[in-house]
Amino acid sequence: MKVLNLVNNLQHGGVQRMALNVANSLPYFGIESHLCTIQDFGDLKTLISDDTIYSTLSASSIYSPLGAKKLLRYCKSFNIDVVHIHHRALFLAFQSFLFNDGFVLIWHDHYGRQDTRTRPWFVYYPLTRVLNGVISVSHPLLNWAIQSMKIPQERVRFIPNFIESPKATPLPGSIELPGESGYRIVCVANFRPHKDHITLLNGFQEVVEKSPRAQLILVGEVEDDHYFRKVEREIERLSLTNHVTNLGKRMDVYNILAGADIGILSSTSEGLPVTLIEYGFMGLPVLCTNVGDCQWLIKNNERGLLIPSKSPQELASGLLKLLNDKTTAKRFGAQLKQFVEHNINNKVIVNEIIDFYKFLSVD
Repeated sequence: MKVLNLVNNLQHGGVQRMALNVANSLPYFGIESHLCTIQDFGDLKTLISDDTIYSTLSASSIYSPLGAKKLLRYCKSFNIDVVHIHHRALFLAFQSFLFNDGFVLIWHDHYGRQDTRTRPWFVYYPLTRVLNGVISVSHPLLNWAIQSMKIPQERVRFIPNFIESPKATPLPGSIELPGESGYRIVCVANFRPHKDHITLLNGFQEVVEKSPRAQLILVGEVEDDHYFRKVEREIERLSLTNHVTNLGKRMDVYNILAGADIGILSSTSEGLPVTLIEYGFMGLPVLCTNVGDCQWLIKNNERGLLIPSKSPQELASGLLKLLNDKTTAKRFGAQLKQFVEHNINNKVIVNEIIDFYKFLSVD
């Protein structure tokens, strides 16, 4: 079997990392793996495995007719069996495979704004007509595919995100992080509005008042300049300059997590964040908002704490509980790590994906 994973680009982000994870993992299961980007940019290119065949369409956008022609030509020349389409790459794939020439087309739906924004039915319904199947990263997205897109239930699978375990090991040597051990709180989230760093900062101000040693470490790429400037102004307005450190876009995230004590995510909307899986793999106690499918991963008061979005007071209360009750925090971290290792490890998830390929190929 030959599989091509199609993604818009390889900049830092959950969609891109999942496309990369799938493409890099398939060769270990005896599958010829191709990874194709629509646009040729992104630092994650450095993480492509030697066993993964990489190419780029160098197209101007996901709407490029020339890019669509190049994709179809590539798939025919390499005798690709399955085209695994990630997120908004569906727009270009639709042009390529409007008249499907026998390829199995699977759309991997990573949409993370389901809680705050409804996708237009009249746009996505015709796009999904060319598909053989859909992988949904959350249960709300699975229900949307079946109920709104009218895709037969047997052709839609909930398959959670995963990380490449061998690459999720801290690199040799240590990284020096600001703050004191036991009081470091890390938030790995690119700077865009629905990650809601503003609520995080307002809640963290209350934490600092009651626990002055607390240190917040932000990690992420700036995707929205206006929003990032707003975050910077909020740090200054709340007088948190000495308690908040922005490390920016980093390739050594697991080293940072190894030195942190609590993982947090304050989003107003999500699918199933890769960040939470990374926190779990590293054994961090987690506090996150109850959006998307976070409740499936972070079972409240068992594998972490769930709070409503846009609630600085409950965010502060949850963080203080984790900071002050080390026994509970350690238990949360251990149980989340166990869940991640047993239920969403690389082998289990990639086998589920391959089984779906085979199921749709037989039809």
